[in-house]
Parts: sequence; structure tokens; C-alpha cells
Amino acid sequence: IIVCFFFICSGSVHEGFSFPCIGDDGTIIAGNFRGAGVFTITPVGIEPIGDAECARIRHAGIHNERLFFKTISDDGQRPAVYDLSTHRIFELLPAAFSAGVPQVFGEFLVIPYGDRIVLWRDGEIVHELQNECAIQWITVDTINGRAAYVHDNGSIIIVNLENGIIENELPPLGCKPVWSPDGSKLAVIGSDGIIITDLKTGEIWKCKEGLNFVWDPVGNGLFIQKTRYRFIEDIIFSDIVYY
Repeated sequence: IIVCFFFICSGSVHEGFSFPCIGDDGTIIAGNFRGAGVFTITPVGIEPIGDAECARIRHAGIHNERLFFKTISDDGQRPAVYDLSTHRIFELLPAAFSAGVPQVFGEFLVIPYGDRIVLWRDGEIVHELQNECAIQWITVDTINGRAAYVHDNGSIIIVNLENGIIENELPPLGCKPVWSPDGSKLAVIGSDGIIITDLKTGEIWKCKEGLNFVWDPVGNGLFIQKTRYRFIEDIIFSDIVYY
């Protein structure tokens, strides 16, 4: 079942919404068209979470009624969490020149933080892995205890979260890698579509004109937004397909 929400609103989100997340109670949380700001959307109205000028929802996610996102201000970037039940925001670490959105890994949070990947638990860093570069986005394979991110040179690095050993380095395929639920595949946003690679067989598939995607949590496929346009304001079609 595909459910679509349409809203007419004013103010800082008049361009529309992007990157929606849905809480267990049905609360919709999204950013504006460009992924900036974090807003709760309910039948009674739209409310910002924190400072809309600083909050960033791109790559955010909800786990156990907590929204994980990050903030950006003049003094740097901070990983943050918003508690949906208490409506409170907690910044997990001090400002750094670069920080990513926390990703859940068992009892830990995996956070790109400066030139490190840190494992955070109960208010402190309990383990860290040094990187060659700063990264903004990391995806965690909770089945096999590893993470993937895009290096400055475009290659996709797969690293073991326990010992920091690089298990694989894939050629440049695209940005924002995301593991399949079973940890066997990676999907990325390529230059002309969504690219999926099987880590065991090395097979690669491409869904042309795909712009955004999400893995089916109970299957082995993806829901993909396919859009063709002449210009950004001149859309020929935009559909959700299962690939």
C-alpha cells in the first residue's frame, strides 16, 4: 500500500516537504523541499523541531520513538536526537567541523564525527575508528557488524565496526549507500539512477531515472521514486516503483 500526503502550507515550508519519517503514533516528521529544517506534521498544524535554520533531516531516521538527525550552526555540526514523547532535543556531542546523522547499531549509535567513526552509548564515546577523510553519511549493516561510506575519492569503503579493518573497497558507484535488511547488498544513488550491487556475487543492477529509494523491510527489493523531467520545473512523470 502506498499512501501519499499532500499539504498546503505557508512560511518556511511553502515549497513542500522532503525526507519524511513516521513515528509509531503516526506523527509525520519531514524537512522542507531541500531537506533543511525539521517539522512535525499533524492534522492540527505544522511545528518546527528546534531551530529550523540549523536542523537538518536528510538521512534522519526514527528508532524507538526517537528521531536521529543533526544540527548545523556557525560553530560546527552536532549529532542530535529528538524524543517524540517528551518533545526534547539532545545534542549528543560537541560541535565538530563535520558530523553525520547517528545510526542505530544494537545498544550503540554509530556516528560520523570529524575524521572518525565513533560508537556512542549512554552519553559517551566508547569506541572510535580513525578515517582518512571526514564523512557525512554512514550506513550500518547490523547483521554483520560493518558500515559503508563514500570516500573522498568516490570509492565505497566497507569497514568492520569492531576492529576497524577495511573489508572491501568498491569502485565509485554513487552517493548515499544503504544496506539491504539482510546485509547482502548495497544500493546507492548514481548519476542516472539507483544502482544495486550484490556483495557476494558482484552482480550490479541499475534502475534508470531513480532519484530516491527505500529498502523493503520485509523483502529483497526497493521502493524507488522514478522521475523524468526536462527541467526541474518541467516534470514529465514521477512514479513510485518496486524494483
